[in-house]
Amino acid sequence: MLTRTLAVSLLVVMPLFVHADELTSGKKADILKLMDITGSDNMPAQIAGAITQNMANSLKQARPEIPARFYTNLDKDLTALFKEKVNAPGGLTEKTVASYNKYFTQAELKEVLAFYQSPTGKKSITNMALIANEGMMEARKLAQSLGPDIEQRIKAAFKKEGIALPGQAPPSSPAPNSSK
Repeated sequence: MLTRTLAVSLLVVMPLFVHADELTSGKKADILKLMDITGSDNMPAQIAGAITQNMANSLKQARPEIPARFYTNLDKDLTALFKEKVNAPGGLTEKTVASYNKYFTQAELKEVLAFYQSPTGKKSITNMALIANEGMMEARKLAQSLGPDIEQRIKAAFKKEGIALPGQAPPSSPAPNSSK
């Protein structure tokens, strides 16, 4: 009886410790293919490009004499650095593969791959970045438009709690209640 109870308990508990399924070489290949199709394998170049662009924008104002080839070469160097680190053992690629492995079975990955290889999936890949960028721009506009309201609410919250705003003298304490 004890053996049967133990066996049933193990059958109930064991699924809690199992991943979606094992990371086989075939599953890893599917994950890498998905990363390629969706463009996530291009992330190192995108990161390097963003860093170079930000640096170029700042430096061009302060040092307009720096030639354009400097920024081109810097972008190439940073792209190579990011690709090396992303693809190194323990790098972003391995960590991303582990995340996909954790959340998707190989059968699910095949379904996702089929979708992204369909006309609608290809359109999704093309437009998702645009949609995300537009959403971020709209969120930025909203945050800017809410600036005065946010400032007013912050001031009201400080006042309600009797806390001085940064750079101001502390509010005077209310007079003690002397009617006893």
